[in-house]
Amino acid sequence: MIYAILSAVLMGSTAIFNKLALKEFNPMFATIINALVASIFSLFFVKKFRKLRMNFYVVFVGLFNAAGLLFMFIGLSKLDPGIAMVLGTSYYIFTSMYSVLLFKEKLSVNVLLQIIINIFGIILIIMPSYRMEIPNLIGGIFAVSSALFFATSNSIAKLSKIQADFLVFANNVITFLVIGVLYSTVYGNNSISFSFRGIFFLSIAAFIGSFLGLYFYYKSLSRIDFSIANIVRTLNPITALLLSRLFFPNVITTRQWIGIIIVIFSIYRLNVLINNSRIKLNSEN
Repeated sequence: MIYAILSAVLMGSTAIFNKLALKEFNPMFATIINALVASIFSLFFVKKFRKLRMNFYVVFVGLFNAAGLLFMFIGLSKLDPGIAMVLGTSYYIFTSMYSVLLFKEKLSVNVLLQIIINIFGIILIIMPSYRMEIPNLIGGIFAVSSALFFATSNSIAKLSKIQADFLVFANNVITFLVIGVLYSTVYGNNSISFSFRGIFFLSIAAFIGSFLGLYFYYKSLSRIDFSIANIVRTLNPITALLLSRLFFPNVITTRQWIGIIIVIFSIYRLNVLINNSRIKLNSEN
């Protein structure tokens, strides 16, 4: 449980540093630097390296993480970091689906109701007023899409049963390679530019999020149920919102605040319900 709480707090604070870094880099290059720094950090903590082998689980964990990280940076470049993190909690909608598809858990009517309520809250956040704002809509779509890819990556990680330290390292290396090739294809090597300020912020975010936060999350999966770990991670957006108000005092409309409250509460209820149904299913068996 302690690992899950540490992961939630650390990952919730990364949005602030990533948003600051996006003032210096485009989202794709920021993804590359983030994955590279996290790979270097995680390399020093890999144990029994010679006995490990790559398999298709590890590859898919990295591929889906690469897409999720890139989409997260794109969404973050267009949104307030606190709002982007709240929209990222749609991750739990997708993990609920994977709980049924991969982990044989049951979805009750109450769980489905919470998912519907959550989607309603997301709509309120994406549309801060009754007039559609294209940048906010695009940012929201990318933020929600990143949640889908992260949920897929973490669900496969749970299935893999591979030790956390190696999984974090392989995850970030694959992300670095995939997005690096994509960046070279789209922009070419001549477009590469460095900013020490941007790299500093990305390094902090990579260390506390992509390395420490992810490592603690994978460690928690080996000790507590998948659903319980996700309940604790509802702290992510709360941390991001509190810090965002300090560094980015952007105006959040009343409509968006209502959506934020709906999303956070429904996500908490969603994970509690899923966990309770899983406990009931195990007791019946």
